[in-house]
Amino acid sequence: MEKGICLGMRLCGKTFAMISAFRHVPESTIRFWWKQFLETGTVLRKTGSRGRRKTTARSDRNLIRWTRQHPFSSARQLLQAWGEAVTCRTVCNRLRAAGFRCRRPIKRPLLTQQNRVQREQWAMQRVDWRSPQWSRIVWTDESRFCVRVNDGRVRVWRLPGERLRSDLVIPTVQ
Repeated sequence: MEKGICLGMRLCGKTFAMISAFRHVPESTIRFWWKQFLETGTVLRKTGSRGRRKTTARSDRNLIRWTRQHPFSSARQLLQAWGEAVTCRTVCNRLRAAGFRCRRPIKRPLLTQQNRVQREQWAMQRVDWRSPQWSRIVWTDESRFCVRVNDGRVRVWRLPGERLRSDLVIPTVQ
């Protein structure tokens, strides 16, 4: 739209400087558009000027399926499993187009089924407690100790809304 207005003004005899001042477009840009118009007869972008897509829709679905099965894999690992002759950036672009984002996973305490049952029983016994009963309990901070070696940054590929999905959460032990 802007290109057409500027070229129309030029065809009406306005100078590049006048068009630039009136439309707030750099004079060099207007000169470039004018030169392109004189050479090609249009200022529209060429169709098909982008590179050809290196993957098919079917191979993209395979990547998405593999990512759902192995959400903690890096883009490089996904590329090796995918087997396409593309870059890691292409893997990230395809996953982003499918709605995936690479995020830090949520960490929650590792709870066995027995831990869950005991916690529920404890809470149910105290569901009717009032302030005087709770004030007799002493709450303490727990110290953290590194039991296992930290292997670096862990990331997970997930869709929006899957933040708390149990298989995408890293259990922690303190």
